Amino acid sequence: MRVSCDFSRWSRGVAAMALMAATLQAGPAVAQQRATQTIPLRGATSMLVNVTGDLHVVADASASVVTVVGSSPVGAPPLHVEVAHSGRQLDLKLAGPPRSLLPFTASGHAYTLTYPAGLAISVREFSGGVHVAHARAPLEVYNASGSIDIDGASARVAVESDNGPIAARGIAGDIDATTSNGAVHVALVRGWKGREVRLESSNGALTLVVPPAFHAHYDCSSGDGRVTNPFRSDAHAPLVFMLTERGDVTVTRESL
Repeated sequence: MRVSCDFSRWSRGVAAMALMAATLQAGPAVAQQRATQTIPLRGATSMLVNVTGDLHVVADASASVVTVVGSSPVGAPPLHVEVAHSGRQLDLKLAGPPRSLLPFTASGHAYTLTYPAGLAISVREFSGGVHVAHARAPLEVYNASGSIDIDGASARVAVESDNGPIAARGIAGDIDATTSNGAVHVALVRGWKGREVRLESSNGALTLVVPPAFHAHYDCSSGDGRVTNPFRSDAHAPLVFMLTERGDVTVTRESL
């Protein structure tokens, strides 16, 4: 049996699909539907969130309950939150509609979760971006496919992505940031009081921005890239460990 392949016809087909997807994305804004659910803590001191879809998390010092707002295109399945209490832990599962079958597009489903700032939180994201703002208690984020963005954290942060970049600003304590594919960019606050900074990537550049008068014991290396660190290492200071298999490693000082 003889099989032939017309590459030009195939490539024109792929280009047409990409153009159709781009046209859809650039077209008029799709009408959104919103739904809100409030969840009591019932004595919980920590929270585990499993989610599929973009997630925006905000720690609120004045909040006494967890509030979830889901948005999705009109006609998509409505907000669905599974709630369970396990001892002192609150477990949430946020289930959105499946991803679009059309290449180059996503479902457009998103969640905003507001929680009491004193609650330790762990997020497991399976497909979508995660943004966390103003975390005051220990924070853990795992993302199977997507970016992680942290905007302010005063307690320990541990974040990991299988496929996506990591950005963390306003970090006041220990941070462990690891990605298998993507860049990692971390900025520490003035008066940082942590004991360890660990940044790792299998394929991506690493950048650490440190405040004035910052001292550390530096262990920085790249398997295939340039290491730029103008600062003297202090064996008695907190550890800064930076390792990438492919990409540049840079330590720089915050602009005054």
